[in-house]
Amino acid sequence: MGELAELEAKKKRFAPDVMQACLEHNNALSEKTKLERKKNSAKLQLNRYCHNLIGNYEHTINEYLDQFNAGFRITDSRHVYTGGKPSSHYQILINNTPVEVGNAKTPSGKPCFRTTLSSGDRSSLALAFFLAALSQDSQVADKIIILDDPFTSLDRFRRTCTQQLIRNLASLAQQVIILSHDPHFLKLIWDGYPTAVIKTLQLYRAGDNTMIGEWDIEAETRSTYLKNYSTLLDFYRDRTGIPLDVARAIRPFLEGMLRNHFPGQFQVSEWLGIFIDKIRNADSTSGLQHAQIDLPEIEDINSYSKKYHHDQNPGADSEPLSSDELHGFVKRTLRLVGGC
Repeated sequence: MGELAELEAKKKRFAPDVMQACLEHNNALSEKTKLERKKNSAKLQLNRYCHNLIGNYEHTINEYLDQFNAGFRITDSRHVYTGGKPSSHYQILINNTPVEVGNAKTPSGKPCFRTTLSSGDRSSLALAFFLAALSQDSQVADKIIILDDPFTSLDRFRRTCTQQLIRNLASLAQQVIILSHDPHFLKLIWDGYPTAVIKTLQLYRAGDNTMIGEWDIEAETRSTYLKNYSTLLDFYRDRTGIPLDVARAIRPFLEGMLRNHFPGQFQVSEWLGIFIDKIRNADSTSGLQHAQIDLPEIEDINSYSKKYHHDQNPGADSEPLSSDELHGFVKRTLRLVGGC
């Protein structure tokens, strides 16, 4: 019986439907082998391409970081396929010590991007990534580039460097649009350009609507705000100026800063204390909610500076004033606009 069953099985092997199935199976195996070879070849090419591309990006990003005089670099840039999707990995190199970028799951106390870089450093790194991408774009001449508050959290040197880089971009791209709340650094971009190739516009409220209109940057930057800024900056840098005048410049400077950042939110008759109340009570529909992150610092600075104003302290003229303490509060004030 066993021999008969074996012979029946061999006979079935040559049945037309079985032979066809075997042929299709062999063809499928052959096609699979070809596809695997193509896949391995394509992956090899992709790996080579990613290695060269990411290496070029790392080099360019570090060149920009060097221009920003940043105290760190990126290193160990490579491509990975975590989760089946291609992505990139890199580390931050600080004092020759590599630090992982980290994420929301990074344990508290472990060095990472969030805990080792200042806000200015993070802004510099983000801008370096953006500029590096543009430098690799062969079609940049046909692009319109939009920069949203590129000066945020940058110190004075990095702002000057950013201003120069933006000017270079303007000569490469079809158009460059800069959005910012800071008129004084917009003035850096404005200076030196013929009015035929540069335009200054502003958003303003008209009833319940927001409109776009002409903006006189020259008049804006000749305001009291600029004078107060210069007073504070001169004292911060060189300790020049009358200390009481410097202390009294802090509050109107903060008022001017907030008026510039949030146009239409504050009345002419209102002062910093009312500004603070409005910011504190702003709901999620108000633009003032964006100022709430700086509110504790603004409150502390206001608490210090109001001692030197007669409307808050009748004895303001005789209020004790420490030059070192004043210098500290001037520095904190300028930091709110990235001025030091």
